[in-house]
Amino acid sequence: MTFVDSFRLADPGVQKTAAVAKRRRRVLLLASEAEIQYRVLRCAASLDADVHVMGPARARPLALSRFCRKFHAASDFARASAEASAHMIDTIARANGIDVVLPGDTVTTRLLTRIRDQLSTPIFPVPQADVFDALATKDRFMDVCAEFGVTHPKGALYLDRAGLLAAIDDGRVRLPAMFKPLNRAGGIGVVKADAENARAIAAAIDYAPILVQDFVEGEDRSISIFCRGGDVRKEVVYSHPDSVFHFHDAPELSRIVRDLASAMKLDGVINFDARVGTDGKVWMIECNPRFFFSMDAIMIAGLNFADPDGACAVAEPDRDVKLPRATLKDFLKLRLPAGRDWKMLAHWLGDPVMLAYTATGAKRL
Repeated sequence: MTFVDSFRLADPGVQKTAAVAKRRRRVLLLASEAEIQYRVLRCAASLDADVHVMGPARARPLALSRFCRKFHAASDFARASAEASAHMIDTIARANGIDVVLPGDTVTTRLLTRIRDQLSTPIFPVPQADVFDALATKDRFMDVCAEFGVTHPKGALYLDRAGLLAAIDDGRVRLPAMFKPLNRAGGIGVVKADAENARAIAAAIDYAPILVQDFVEGEDRSISIFCRGGDVRKEVVYSHPDSVFHFHDAPELSRIVRDLASAMKLDGVINFDARVGTDGKVWMIECNPRFFFSMDAIMIAGLNFADPDGACAVAEPDRDVKLPRATLKDFLKLRLPAGRDWKMLAHWLGDPVMLAYTATGAKRL
């Protein structure tokens, strides 16, 4: 049985009992925490699926969601051995009739790239392990860009803040510049530094190593794709200033990413961040070979990246989606939301306990 058959239970060439054919699909979401992973949960649940969640204590808030069918406690995926993780996943999958396993984040995507051959349960497409490693950190992605001739800001890696401070003091750091952690998600820890504040910013950094990249004047763009063997099946280009998602037609950015996908034979969901310079030149910044933080807003726009089926699709440009905080600002200005904004608001109001949990500030959902 193929992956899509397992996910959709709809292959006419496979004989199934009437009970199996009629039941809802069952998904096991592997979650290390509860932020990006909540987006994956909602997108998977929208596919008429019962979503089970497996993860450590940090992921348990997902059990508050009415879209979580059952929470299965597990040890830390980053610390457990590959053999133990594979056994644990298959055991839970067999006991609960799971049809497919989804990775919810970087840690669990990396895990599935390594244990896919040990699992008897089908998994959502993920990159090969070596390809994942080449894309998943900002410094390795710089090397990928250099290998394939893709424009990327020049950068340098410093082992700790003391080394960065010394480089600032002796003029080795070109300013303005971007200071970044290698493997944090959602822009956490990323900050722009200039001649006036670079030293103060460097002194306050709480992570190591530190990547310093040249600052490119221009506009941010993100592009997310779903691939099978390097063939792009889904694509969306967007920006999201002030909690408003704008969708763009970006042929040059699309070409760069499609060429990379083909050359590296990418599988699964891959998200790239880029910068379009004031002269129109496209600079690739980083890559996250996993599900991404804004995927629920993209789902409202019409593309569900948790759904592996369907022909190549590109989201329509020039049709915005506003997050609830932006819609609230509209209400305060006596402006009525547009159609997609109502849908996004309903999406959040449809999970009231999780919404209340988010309102406490406990998680950035």
